[in-house]
Amino acid sequence: MVVTSSGRKIYPAHIESLFKTEPLISHVFLIGDRLPYPAALITLNPAAGSPADPKVVEEVRRAVARVNRRLPEFERIHKYRILDRDFTIEDGELTPTLKPRRARILERYRAVIEELYADKATTKDKQLS
Repeated sequence: MVVTSSGRKIYPAHIESLFKTEPLISHVFLIGDRLPYPAALITLNPAAGSPADPKVVEEVRRAVARVNRRLPEFERIHKYRILDRDFTIEDGELTPTLKPRRARILERYRAVIEELYADKATTKDKQLS
């Protein structure tokens, strides 16, 4: 469970599962514990194309918008970053059952996560986990 800085409880597994119907997206990793709003790291299916392709970026934007419409305001993803590669078991980011290892992903992508919250002055004083 993620608890935002305003005290709202969000269940990442629920939101992440809503993206399973989006063929372009491989994984969505929700962030927001003790932070002002939910954000996400998104990985693409290998056949989807490059995260540098504007068409792929636009389709991901549409997918996030579709999922956000199904969520209450406090659970909606406000910002996200499309990563250059998928999470892997070999890199310790996924368990053998393909569940994300939160601590490892938060550690590996700390700089990216900090960029997602860079516009919030209080964020740098918050612990990301």
